[in-house]
Amino acid sequence: MKGIKFLISSVLFVLSLAAAAQNITVKGTVAATDGEPVVGAYVFVKGSANGQLTDLDGAFTLPNVPADGTLVVAFMGMKTKEVPAFPPFPSSWKATPST
Repeated sequence: MKGIKFLISSVLFVLSLAAAAQNITVKGTVAATDGEPVVGAYVFVKGSANGQLTDLDGAFTLPNVPADGTLVVAFMGMKTKEVPAFPPFPSSWKATPST
């Protein structure tokens, strides 16, 4: 009986680790087509309130992003872009003007 309790506890512990591993931290930069950083672009996880504005270098860091999530990059006057959060997304996006 002790062996079964230990086995169940071990399985639950492994499952909790697997569930926690499904969220990742995403870091990157947003730049214009000329390579200049885009300051104030909004990068967020599609379907959630998890988002951040890019800083003076066009950089952002988003914690707790689902590994199967989609990131959206939006900036006024630029085309909105959607990219998968994982597997490796481009660490730098080129923002293109909207037409």
